[in-house]
Amino acid sequence: MKQKTTMKADQLLMRDLENAAKHFEKRSYFLYRALHKYITFNELYAIAFIRFSPVFSQGSHFIYAGSESDSFNKWISSLLGETVEETLINLTNSTWISPFENGKIASYEEGIIISWPLANGVKNEEFEQLLISGLRAISYVEMKEHDYFYEIGTPFEPDIAQSIQEKDQDGLVELLSLTKSMTKSDITFWGEADSRQVEVDMHIGSRNSDFGFLLPLGEGIGGLAAAKQTVLQVPDYQNCAYRYENVSGTVDDEKIRTVFALPLKDNDSNTSGILYVGNRTVNPLPLHKKFLLLRLGNQLEPIVKRNEVKQFFTTMEKDNFFKQEKSSLREIGQSARSFTEVERWLAKLLQGDVLIVDAEGKPYQISETTKAKREVREAYSYPLTYNERNLGTLYIWTNIKLPLERHWPDLIDDVMHTIFIINERNERYYHLAELERSQWIYNMLQQANDRKAQYEKGVKLRVPVDEGEVWAFHLNKTSEFLSLEEKIALEEISLHYLRQPIYYNGTSGYIFFDRAAKCSAEHFRNKLLTVNAVETWLIHGATYRSFEELQIALSQVDTLLKNALYNQTSDYVLSFDQFGLDNLLSNPRVADELQSFAQNMLQTVIAYDEKNDSDLTKTLALSLIYKSPTKVAKKLFIHPNTVHYRVNRAKQLLKLDLDDVHQEIALTFASYTWLFEQGLINEA
Repeated sequence: MKQKTTMKADQLLMRDLENAAKHFEKRSYFLYRALHKYITFNELYAIAFIRFSPVFSQGSHFIYAGSESDSFNKWISSLLGETVEETLINLTNSTWISPFENGKIASYEEGIIISWPLANGVKNEEFEQLLISGLRAISYVEMKEHDYFYEIGTPFEPDIAQSIQEKDQDGLVELLSLTKSMTKSDITFWGEADSRQVEVDMHIGSRNSDFGFLLPLGEGIGGLAAAKQTVLQVPDYQNCAYRYENVSGTVDDEKIRTVFALPLKDNDSNTSGILYVGNRTVNPLPLHKKFLLLRLGNQLEPIVKRNEVKQFFTTMEKDNFFKQEKSSLREIGQSARSFTEVERWLAKLLQGDVLIVDAEGKPYQISETTKAKREVREAYSYPLTYNERNLGTLYIWTNIKLPLERHWPDLIDDVMHTIFIINERNERYYHLAELERSQWIYNMLQQANDRKAQYEKGVKLRVPVDEGEVWAFHLNKTSEFLSLEEKIALEEISLHYLRQPIYYNGTSGYIFFDRAAKCSAEHFRNKLLTVNAVETWLIHGATYRSFEELQIALSQVDTLLKNALYNQTSDYVLSFDQFGLDNLLSNPRVADELQSFAQNMLQTVIAYDEKNDSDLTKTLALSLIYKSPTKVAKKLFIHPNTVHYRVNRAKQLLKLDLDDVHQEIALTFASYTWLFEQGLINEA
């Protein structure tokens, strides 16, 4: 069962466009390849690309892919002008010869694209936009090469290039400065890489002079880019799957949201450094700037082919060796509770690396070990389809040729069968346990009347019902529910880092402790993002000393999570103690009384609003909270004079002496309570 990794048409096209941007000397070659792929995948008769640049002696250069190239070359040569505009005029006013009568023209600042569709061809709009975007980006690179490169082939003067090669500080500063200028980014920094880690201490644009960190290879954005030797861009670092505890705090302090990481290799094809680009807004690098950085990186890194491992195993007793390994695989299938055992066993057998991912491409198991062997060669991939379900893919990185036709021809089939057995056993066990936990947490949040039954059920589920701490998180997903696969993956994280299961209610989860957690809330949230890279709020520190207090704590954290979602709170890790007044207002023991107090205090204004369909209550309450008519006006989209009028009218209706400090405080507290109940409390 030999499987080869395949690339989609858009990936193949983008690969040629990237190579055209990177390789100045071979640009026309890769552009022709890209155009040839385009007419093949998009069912065209032919396509021509005319680009304009100071590089060309005639001002322009054209590439044609399709039939009748000689006829096209003669026809187009007489129509080429010195600019895009002049050439477009010539094309418009000319007589198009056969077979080029029905050409479709698209243009941009430095280029013209002419395509000839087949009679029955179906146009792919997304594919067309990908090509145009890529060609625009290449034209941008050609225009900027003159601005940023010392010579077309080299970005730096010889002495600076030598300094960069030797990793001198002056040379790296020149590199970071050029990168920042090229990308117009907020910050650039350099990560020195070796076989174990990435170290960042060189930077331009940081707000903190001591900005820097250490990152294990394979972890975080830079560590993963170094291990895979691939460009990696994260649009929103605060809500991505690559956050690493010892680094994320440092990056967050710099307010960095978008991160781009470009790995550079040495003579032995090992990653020797990471060139980082960051922005303090959610502002990913556009394609043309990415292409320009690829062009820069290609000129900086010498590439040498890696030697491959030739030996399979040293023992000469092949029959006994494979007999023992088959027995080990059977034992794993009979008792294993996770795919990690399969991964470790198979990686050892094949002297490579193994990864099992789910249908979304995410690893099933949490692993702190670096996947150091993945760069040895392209992966073998095997789809895991079980009972018409897509369980994901089995990836194998090895220099050993598969299948093992002489020694174990059914190896992959046997491994996949073992994976299916483990998956079925885990899902059956987890489904039953999760149903019990979900029902219990649902009843707790609904304040179930039968407290004794809930208490006894909690004891049975091993919840620390008498004393402990509860954490709660909410995933801001479009779906109201989590799939079984997502629940299992999230629980794997919780069991690994907190040693506790998760009690789910929709897309929220609750975790209970009777001892201090060994994992920080920030680190735990980062790990949750590896399963679902969506906005995720986490509240920690809600303690309780009785079963009654546990019910109250659950009700409060549930309310506070809903408020964080409604107000789109920018702090994603929240301590229960930091909520202050909201903590009190969400306490079910006093919430009803406080809301009644607010209703009674504001009753005359509330009644006036109901009768006249007005907004005096909201305007008054916001005015007392924010102390700024201008700010209230912006929130309500009205004029500040309207705010003054409404507030004065509300005060007339209340007939309170607001010069009395006690009445002023009472009215302000009632206003905040009313706003909280209405879900209108926002960040000041």
